[in-house]
Formats: sequence, C-alpha cells, structure tokens
Amino acid sequence: FNPTPGIRFSSILGRILSHIFKINFTYPNRLPKKVWDTNKNNKKEILKAIFDDEGTIAPRLAISMKSRNIINEKKKLLKSFNIETSKSIKKFASAGNYDWKITILRDSYKKFYKKIGFYHPKKFKDLKMAIKIQFLSRFNGNKLNNSKSAKKLRNKIIKILSRQPYSVFDLSRLIMVDYQMIYRNIKALEKEGHIKKFGYKNKLKWEINHGLV
Repeated sequence: FNPTPGIRFSSILGRILSHIFKINFTYPNRLPKKVWDTNKNNKKEILKAIFDDEGTIAPRLAISMKSRNIINEKKKLLKSFNIETSKSIKKFASAGNYDWKITILRDSYKKFYKKIGFYHPKKFKDLKMAIKIQFLSRFNGNKLNNSKSAKKLRNKIIKILSRQPYSVFDLSRLIMVDYQMIYRNIKALEKEGHIKKFGYKNKLKWEINHGLV
C-alpha cells in the first residue's frame, strides 16, 4: 500500500493549467515561475512531490530529468534549504537518450530528511536506513580500514552470499556498512575469484563463485 498523495486531472484542465502557468507538463524544461515566489513550506512540498515521483535512494539520494535546465533549477531550489548536491551530470538512459542527474551529498542527507523528506513509504524508510548506516560507518570507520576488520567483513559478505545473491546496496543494508566500503570489499573478493557478478548496470548482483570457494 502506497499512501503517497497525488492528483489526477483531465486533459482539458491540464491545458488550462499549462496556459495559466505558461509551462508544458509533458516535457517541461523549467519550473513554473510561481515556484520561486511562493513561501518556504510550499517549496518544501514541491520538492517532496518531485522526489516522491522521480527521486531514488538506491544507493544514493538522487534525481534524474530529461532537461538540464530543470535539473539545475531543482539544484537551486535544494540550495535554498542549504542542501548540497553534486554537479549535474549527463547519463545514458535508454535507446540513445540521455538524462541529467544530481546527487544529494551524504552530509546533506539529514537536512533533506528534516527539511524535505518523503511521503513515499519505501523511500522514507530507505532514507532513514541510509542515515543510520552513514552514522555507524563513521563511528566504525577506522576499525573497518584495518586488515583484520576487512577480512572479517569479507568473510561476512561471503557467508551472506552463500545463502543467496545480493546487490551491493542490499549487502550494505544487511551488514549496516556504507555502500562504498561494501563495494571496495566486493571488488577485492571478485579479484580474488571468490565471487562473481551477474545482471546489468544498476541491476547487478553478486554470488559465490562455487568453482573457487
């Protein structure tokens, strides 16, 4: 069950609103001008609706759009809440098409959680989990960087993957260790031949290489 609020309106009403706001709803290339004149709470709700619909939190809190201009406007809107983002980058989407993407910097996750948030229940839960993992990873950071702890972490990864394949994102949540730390150790295990990957791009999963383990 997804309790995220939403509004549906007829094509006639859509055309009327498009005329009032002077914007194309199908493939917009900018935010309505009224967005910049509205109060802080309305801006918050606009950003929340945008991220509920288009945002991702696997593994990073990010959003992609077709228009570079509109993604930079959203970056500016986030900045008004002191939420820092990456530069907008061009990424391949499908069938020769490209999207523009910005990522919320990890130091701004808590600000996004407190000032914007999600209505979408899964994204809300995933963001809370990401903040918790971030805290634990910082607390245990130095411990995980020594060779003894790295070996222990890799053994834990192998034990989990011996039960079933997982993505790096799923392993991060299961072990409660930062995504990048898991990824570095996954690549080390792959190089040693203990595990192998399957799938495509962001659908990659890892499994035991039974021929060597």
